[in-house]
Amino acid sequence: MNGRDDDEMVAYALEIDPVLLEFAPELLTDLDVLGANAPAIVETLRLVGVSQHSTVVDLGSGKGGVSIAIAAALGCRVIGVELFEPFIAIAQAAAEISGVGNLCRFVHGDIGKLAGRIEPADAVVYAALGDVLGRLDATMAVIRNYAKSGGYVVINDCYLHDTSAARFPGFENYTDLTETRAWLTACGDELILELFEHDDDSGAHDIDEGALIAGRAADLAARHPHLAAKFDAFARSQLDEYDFLAEHTAGAVWVVQRR
Repeated sequence: MNGRDDDEMVAYALEIDPVLLEFAPELLTDLDVLGANAPAIVETLRLVGVSQHSTVVDLGSGKGGVSIAIAAALGCRVIGVELFEPFIAIAQAAAEISGVGNLCRFVHGDIGKLAGRIEPADAVVYAALGDVLGRLDATMAVIRNYAKSGGYVVINDCYLHDTSAARFPGFENYTDLTETRAWLTACGDELILELFEHDDDSGAHDIDEGALIAGRAADLAARHPHLAAKFDAFARSQLDEYDFLAEHTAGAVWVVQRR
C-alpha cells in the first residue's frame, strides 16, 4: 500500500474503480457495516470485559455500523477512524439517530499513519478491511499500537480452506487457519478467543449483499450511461468475490491480547 494517495487507498479498500469513488456512498447505501459481523464483534468484546468504562477504537469505521452497535450494546466510548471522508458525516448522523451520538466520535485519517497518535484504547477493532495494511502479520504490527498493553485487538476477517485459492484477485495475502493464527501472534501477543462464522447464529450474513450492490450499480449505470461498463464491472467483481468467499473461505472473529 505504500505510495498510494488517499483516493487510491480508499478505492483499494472498497475494491472500486477510482473513477467510481464519488458514487461509493450510493453503491453501498444498503450496507451499514460493509461486510463486518457486528453482533459477533460485540459478543467478543463483551466476553473480554469491555463495558461502559471502556474505550474502543474502530479502525476503518466506514459508515459507523460496527461502532454504533458496540456503543449501543456495551455503553462504551467508541472512536471510529475512517479514510473516506464522506462516510464520516454519514456515520455521525447514524450514531445520533441511534441514540449513541454522545458515545461515538468519528475522525478522518489513515489508520496506517495514526497508530501511536491516538491515545491507546482498551480494545481496537479491525473489521472486514482485508489487506489494506498488507499481510496479516504486518497488519498486526500496526494495529496493536492502538491498544493499551494488556488491551485487546479484535479482528473480523476470514481464512482460506485451500491456500491454492489465494490466486483469486485480492486474496493473495490470505492463508489457512494455522498460518493465520501464527500471523495474528507474530508480535508476541496472545490469541485468547476465536468465534467462527459457523458457530455464529446471529444472522448477520443472511442478507444478500452482492445482490444489493448489483442493484445499486444497475440504477447508477442507467443514470450515467457513459460509466455503465465500469458499474457493471464493479457489480460483477463483487458478485464473484461473494461466491469466492462462500466457497473457499470461512469467516471468524479473533481476539488477541496485547503483551
